[in-house]
Amino acid sequence: MQFPSGIEQFDRNLYLTVNSDWSNSFFDVIMPVIRTKENWIPLYILLAIWLIYKFKWNGFFVILTIAITVTITDQVSSFIMKPLFARPRPCSIPEIAEHANLIIGCSPSYSFTSSHAANHFGLAVVFGLLFLRRSYWFIIVGIFWAASISFAQVYVGVHYPLDVIGGALLGSFLGFLIYIIAMHFIFKKRNWLNKTL
Repeated sequence: MQFPSGIEQFDRNLYLTVNSDWSNSFFDVIMPVIRTKENWIPLYILLAIWLIYKFKWNGFFVILTIAITVTITDQVSSFIMKPLFARPRPCSIPEIAEHANLIIGCSPSYSFTSSHAANHFGLAVVFGLLFLRRSYWFIIVGIFWAASISFAQVYVGVHYPLDVIGGALLGSFLGFLIYIIAMHFIFKKRNWLNKTL
């Protein structure tokens, strides 16, 4: 499955704008750090500890819901969307790569949708919705965080803008769907909505 030629060309132009025209020494350092998932592991560990300490078994179920969400978004993006669209990454196309500012190596996998975007938006949406009645800041900060990681994927040269937009929409949809299911089967029974931070 391919994008129409007009959309494809627009996406390529926007990719080069973000990746090359907006290139600067500060972003060249910070964007690879932001998009590397291993750098966020300490935050995930602290978040898990806080959830268990603060909410006990409810915290465990929040962690389980997040883990299920990220697993599903990753599998759908990697094994359904990418083979379906079979879109090469911009960094793997010589006529694009020669004009690009490629900061990291180019993955051999397909480009659409961005699994980074899908996973992080899925996490942000499901976590933010679970805590929405406690504080709307969780979902605001989460979406900003996921958007920053998605932008970084374009900036470092490994994805087109539409890849991360598609990943964001996919992750948000699946995160919302899993939130609805988890609320119905787990959290309503555990009186989650009536508890505060």
